[in-house]
Amino acid sequence: MWLEEVDSTNSEALRQSQSGRNGPLWIVANCQTQGRGRRGREWIAKPGNLFATLLLSWPGAVAGLSDLSFVAAVACAKILDQFSRKFSGDLEVSLKWPNDVLLFGSKVGGILIETSRSDQPEHPISVAIGIGLNIAAHPQNVGYPTTDLAQHGISTTNVEVMELLAQEFDNGFSLWQGGRGFEAIKRQCLEYGPDNGQELAVNTGSDIISGAFDGLDERGGLRLVLSDGSRKIIIAGDVISVPIQARQTGA
Repeated sequence: MWLEEVDSTNSEALRQSQSGRNGPLWIVANCQTQGRGRRGREWIAKPGNLFATLLLSWPGAVAGLSDLSFVAAVACAKILDQFSRKFSGDLEVSLKWPNDVLLFGSKVGGILIETSRSDQPEHPISVAIGIGLNIAAHPQNVGYPTTDLAQHGISTTNVEVMELLAQEFDNGFSLWQGGRGFEAIKRQCLEYGPDNGQELAVNTGSDIISGAFDGLDERGGLRLVLSDGSRKIIIAGDVISVPIQARQTGA
């Protein structure tokens, strides 16, 4: 479903589910007037960028939904890999836990998962997997570095990016659903993450925790080794300090 304008593709997906529409269904818009990110933040919509949501009907446990954020993040990273090989050969692509997509350390995309439960407990949960990618422009003065594909010499459209996204997400979802579970997705995700031992600072909302990166746990929680040698798993928060990923793609 491709719309010219919508308040939010996530909101539209959940409205579709409430009217009886079952997933899988992609909802894409050329213009988004009330986009949002994690923790109620505004997602600033620039013309020419990608605003897309995949609606799924989820029969499983709510705890497993966090896996899909990593599936989406890896799909976005793989798209950037493709463009790197096609256009420049030296894009520095990375993922910042839990769901930011970066180019040269600047945010180029993000993911937001929202759910809606039917009044009937036996019915599946409706899941909206929102994905935004800065293609032609990026917001300024938002408190963290941002970028877009055009800024790095990548000439493409939201139509082409959407086609690639649908394919890459389907590949990742099939891998995840095909019995290999989160471990397979986690391995791919870590290819785009910081090296083990790199120092990170994480804002949990109530505290700033610093430590050395020690991978992800079985549910995608961020593992840190603290200065006293103890280990801590963070399940929610924002990484506020991360070195630019040295990995180059397509070289």
